[in-house]
Amino acid sequence: LLGRGKSYQAHPGNVALLDIVDQSLAQYAEGDKQTRKVLKEQIMEMVLNQGGRFLRLSDDGLDWELLTEAEACRKIRNAFR
Repeated sequence: LLGRGKSYQAHPGNVALLDIVDQSLAQYAEGDKQTRKVLKEQIMEMVLNQGGRFLRLSDDGLDWELLTEAEACRKIRNAFR
């Protein structure tokens, strides 16, 4: 889930994403731009293959919307920070 605060941080999907990112942290830190891009794509593929989705709350706050591929990659990139 895309968002700020403890409720988002503690969400099982976000916790699982951070676990995957933690396992890849050294490889990401040592990699060049192309390596990092491939790594982000692999992580996105892992999440999607496990039935995960990248979501954000709609503007009206009533529904969840799928992130675009670029937005999901940005979320993964930010998780490496």
